[in-house]
Amino acid sequence: AVAALAGGLSRGFSGFGAALVFVPLASAAVGPRAAIPVLALLETVSCLVFLPGAWAYAARREVAVMAAGAILAVPFGSMILAHSDPVVLRWGLTGLVLAAVALLASGWRYRGPEKVPLTLGVGALGGMMSGAAMLGGVPPAVWWLGRSATARVLRASMNLYFAILTAAIVLAFAWRGLFGWGGLWLALAAG
Repeated sequence: AVAALAGGLSRGFSGFGAALVFVPLASAAVGPRAAIPVLALLETVSCLVFLPGAWAYAARREVAVMAAGAILAVPFGSMILAHSDPVVLRWGLTGLVLAAVALLASGWRYRGPEKVPLTLGVGALGGMMSGAAMLGGVPPAVWWLGRSATARVLRASMNLYFAILTAAIVLAFAWRGLFGWGGLWLALAAG
């Protein structure tokens, strides 16, 4: 519950980052195969809350391109989650979180031209990371923070992307059999 509260605060203030807080804490307690599907269920609820405002202000064309790349890559990430050794996965998640925090803290942003293949690639990287660990917000965050959009458009675009991505993740996790009664109970307790 503490992990969910801390992750929710991060998501509420910045528009992303719940997984950067929740996944390491919850994975240490119950393991990544249990914690990550729980976050997917929790994100489903928050996406529904943010969706109306996201739809109104998001850069929908760019979100659609990025989400297409993510949707194609989510099944590969969920395969990693379903078939990886839990200890190796836990250490891999730790490395991903540390790298993500370092990248975001560095202030580096992509400021080059917006090109469809690059936007698809950012989405694919985010989709793979989301399917494996629900950590797919970092690539789009770095991408969109480098754009000249207003904070409202940036946050709406992130929230719309997360809504689409979360739907793909829930489907991929269900397909891989990653949801169970234990995860549902954990989600209810954490939410």
